[in-house]
Amino acid sequence: MTDSNDWAILALAVGHAQLPGRTAELAELATAIAGEGLPAVAIVGEPGIGKSRLIADALARFADHRTLIAHGRAYEFERQLPFAVLTDALDAYLGSIVTARLRALGAPHRALLAGVFPSLAEPEVTSATVAAPSQAGHAVRALLELLSADQRVVLVLDDVHWADQASLELVVHLLHRPVPATAIVLAFRPAQAPRILRQGVADACASATCAEVALGPLRRADADPLLAAIGSAERRDSIYRESGGNPFYLEQLVRAAASDASPQGDADLADVPVAVSRALAAELDALPPATRLVVDAAAVAGEPFSSDLVCAITEREPGPVRAAFDDALARGLLARTRVPGRFAFRHPIVRRAVYASAPPAWLLGAHERAAETLAVLGARAPSRAHHVELSGRLDPEATRLLVEAGRQTARVAPASAVRWYQAALRTLPLGAGAEQRLALLAPLAATLTASGQLEPARETLFAVLELMPADQTDLRLRPLVATALIERVLGRTGSARSLLLQALEQCGDRQSAAVAALELELAADRYFAADWPAMEIGARAALTKARQCGDASLIAAAGAVLGLAEVNAGRAAAARGRVTEAAQLIDRLPDSELRLHLGAVHWVGWCEHHLELYDDVLRHYELGLALGASTGQRHLLIPMLLGFVITHTWKGHLAAATSAAHEAIQSAQLVGAEPLIELTAALRCWLSVRTGGLSEAIAACVAVATDPPGAGDGERTPGNGGPHALLTQTWLGEARIEDGEPAPGREAIVAAAGGAELPAIEPSQRAYVCELLTRAELALGERATAERWGRMAEQSADDLGLRGPSAWALRARAELALADGDRTAAAQLALASAEKAGDTHPLERERSRLLAGRALALAGDAAGIELLEESHAALGEFGAHRLQALAARELRAHGRHVARTARAARGTGELAALTGRELEVATLVAEHLTNRQIADRLVLSPKTIERHMDHIFTKLDVGSRGAVARLVLTQRVR
Repeated sequence: MTDSNDWAILALAVGHAQLPGRTAELAELATAIAGEGLPAVAIVGEPGIGKSRLIADALARFADHRTLIAHGRAYEFERQLPFAVLTDALDAYLGSIVTARLRALGAPHRALLAGVFPSLAEPEVTSATVAAPSQAGHAVRALLELLSADQRVVLVLDDVHWADQASLELVVHLLHRPVPATAIVLAFRPAQAPRILRQGVADACASATCAEVALGPLRRADADPLLAAIGSAERRDSIYRESGGNPFYLEQLVRAAASDASPQGDADLADVPVAVSRALAAELDALPPATRLVVDAAAVAGEPFSSDLVCAITEREPGPVRAAFDDALARGLLARTRVPGRFAFRHPIVRRAVYASAPPAWLLGAHERAAETLAVLGARAPSRAHHVELSGRLDPEATRLLVEAGRQTARVAPASAVRWYQAALRTLPLGAGAEQRLALLAPLAATLTASGQLEPARETLFAVLELMPADQTDLRLRPLVATALIERVLGRTGSARSLLLQALEQCGDRQSAAVAALELELAADRYFAADWPAMEIGARAALTKARQCGDASLIAAAGAVLGLAEVNAGRAAAARGRVTEAAQLIDRLPDSELRLHLGAVHWVGWCEHHLELYDDVLRHYELGLALGASTGQRHLLIPMLLGFVITHTWKGHLAAATSAAHEAIQSAQLVGAEPLIELTAALRCWLSVRTGGLSEAIAACVAVATDPPGAGDGERTPGNGGPHALLTQTWLGEARIEDGEPAPGREAIVAAAGGAELPAIEPSQRAYVCELLTRAELALGERATAERWGRMAEQSADDLGLRGPSAWALRARAELALADGDRTAAAQLALASAEKAGDTHPLERERSRLLAGRALALAGDAAGIELLEESHAALGEFGAHRLQALAARELRAHGRHVARTARAARGTGELAALTGRELEVATLVAEHLTNRQIADRLVLSPKTIERHMDHIFTKLDVGSRGAVARLVLTQRVR
């Protein structure tokens, strides 16, 4: 447990007194640390603006000794080290915990945590017990739950914009899944933050699990305490102007003004004002040679560093080095950290200036000495590889170390592994043979793919193909198929098919399992082109060949793809037989084989989804996601995550669906493929139709949307941009229809589906889309067109004989009857729809019961009110808050009282002056929602929200939304 005195030490490292002009920001941060605000706070601002000092000031004031404060910092020159920021925060503390306490986590979590925290490494943990790397977030969350069981935990992560990708993924995971009794404080520079961090924080703020505190320049009056040492008022004004109100720049210029040093040149700091760069250069130029050598060595050692490592890098006797070390501490260049014997620079910019101005040739030798010293100390390969790479060594031993670093990090931090494999390639001599290069290019392609760098992965796979002998056709199939899959993910369906056909032409033995797998991929390609007959022919041929080869996973995959073709041809019974056999094969296969054939699990689950075998879908996708994560094929996991979300939604498991949707969005952002980013953003819209937050979900989707790809890539679906665009536009169109924009919603869906006959829409999903378009046309007053969509829904449902399509078709007829004024018929049809949906589609059942209740209530039948009340309660249990709000609106329209949400019951203190509705609005303001978003959440008009805001400002005597939010966060609501 960290003592608050440690934070007084940290405060001294970043500034000798509380930073002026940050009172409001300090109060908001202190509220979060104390557990009285949102579970996470993100402090954002430019370099030197005071993020670290704000944290230190808040923590120095926090004196609760029952709280564990874990502080970690990411560092610019160590950003490739996996999980370094988490290690800096927690590793020392975890090393002090009794091992028996951690055993409560279970072997899989402990195995993964051992790969994150060196102090938790266990000799008995073997590679066979290592959990899937994407489960690192779950393992760390379990660890935090364990630590917070008997104490409060505050996890502070500074300069997160420099963290490695694995750390960022884990941080975003925690933001969306708050841990009880745990606060997370992040600090980063928005301009340098990777997209996953920026988007993760933005989504968490929108979901009310994080608050953002933006730090701007100090006002002139607030800067006066920092300028007190300058006697001349004119000079104080000049320094303030040069600094731009940036606290670190102010202090550096004041420090320089008090020194007689005269700089000979600028430090190499492109993003730092010239005056500050010169001031830093002057400070470094004034150092005695021994002190300068120590700070140069410290810049090489990496932060935080020990004096022993610095001593080894300098190659000097310990006595003089320690004396120079003390001089650097006294001058304020270096500072103590909270861990005894560990030190850091007073600011990252200072370290950058030191490193940039150190002699280049000396740096090479210094990094080599650092690597040698770390090897003696038993450091892991990645820590040593960092220095070996920067030493410029070109020898077999350097190559071996870099490859070992890549191997150790590939599973849990593939982006870091990419760095080591690329560095290893650079160490190969010019005359290195194809075998040597292939040994590095193959794992490099795999780690590039796993880390989401698909374009470089594609280029690397082409390099692999160039080095492979042309006559080794079977060996060449794997990189060719992998390249085709990447092209498909990137939305280049024409290119993907060309690659698959090229691979087929090169095959020698047409009866091999590899050829059967290739033919299956070509059949699956027809699925994405909505060419069901060709899909069936290809899948049937692949299944025949797979049976001849006796490959169980291939038989299962081919059977499932054939089943999908059959269900879309209207032969659901035949499809059910196919997928039953396929599922039995999958269930008998060992995990070791399934990891190599994830496609089989995906296609079986997807076929089961179309046949409404939802329990089987969840079982197989849970298996596939767990196994797939261990292979690093993140781009292949996203389709399974989509199916996982949709299935959970149909089952009414909206909390699980929301969690899986966040994971899909995060995975798409890491992969970086624009089609997947758009698709997962649209999935959020689809889910928000049920859960709420519809307007913000639409805005987020529109913000990432790009123009549909053109036809230059080759064949497309009958719509306008391939399978990803079809789903994206359909889901976004539905959200717009639900949000009161039926015309643009309808147009988007019809265009994406290829026209009025909806040729690109799968027959198994056509009734759903037609029911949606029926409602859109009725909202637009187009009764005849709505009737046509209703008939198409019925035809699709009749062809399939499945519960969902039948329920949607009946609901479309009910909507038509209600529009015609036949309320009794509408209620009967809606109830028939609910019965057809049954326990297979419980959420859709309640939507139909809601429609039936509305129709009966309009007819004056008391049974309608009872139905509305039952549906309102059931939708609340599902977590379908937006649909529940629609039910509440219907009940209120008929004079029935509906209780407000518990969080808006009553306030205390100044909040007691607000009505229940005003307090509910104020609470949503504290969640950073706009008026439009609040209106969407509460199913009210924006004008009504504006009136409530006027009353809130008057009653609380405040003039800003921020002031309202602070009152809500600091005062109790009961």
